[in-house]
Amino acid sequence: KIQAVTAEQLQSVARRYFQFDHMIVTRMVPAGAAAAGAASQPTSSVGKAQFFTLPNGLRVVLNPIPSATGSLGLVSMVLVSEGGLFLETPDTNGLGNLTAALSTKGAGQWSADDIAAFFDQAGGSIKGVCGNNTLYWQASVLNDSFDKALAVFAQVVQHPRLDEKE
Repeated sequence: KIQAVTAEQLQSVARRYFQFDHMIVTRMVPAGAAAAGAASQPTSSVGKAQFFTLPNGLRVVLNPIPSATGSLGLVSMVLVSEGGLFLETPDTNGLGNLTAALSTKGAGQWSADDIAAFFDQAGGSIKGVCGNNTLYWQASVLNDSFDKALAVFAQVVQHPRLDEKE
């Protein structure tokens, strides 16, 4: 029966249940930290998605979604690259999955523990995935952690490394 489900049925269910306004995001922080963080939050403008291409060819999509309560919002970063299983040979089979899985286990000056601790503290996550024809990385955090999350995300994608213990 699963094979009989159509794309339209799946999209209908997603529109019904996956609504940003129905999501609850919580994070435990030390006493006083929440008030200090909220006071420093810039007000965001609401608008349509913006598409642009950087000089290096990277295509960027910015799509702000307003928060109904004016509280912290969620930021999701995704980088998709050509790669994946279709580009592997019998000799390289599995390298895409290995690369994606290990890329978050150390990057630049960040150890696996540092990366995990940061995203845990930031109320977010990071992962690398190998698909059939792409490698992609995704990170999500609350918007007050965006700057640092982007720096870690860039290191994971551009400079993955493994410590000896990893």
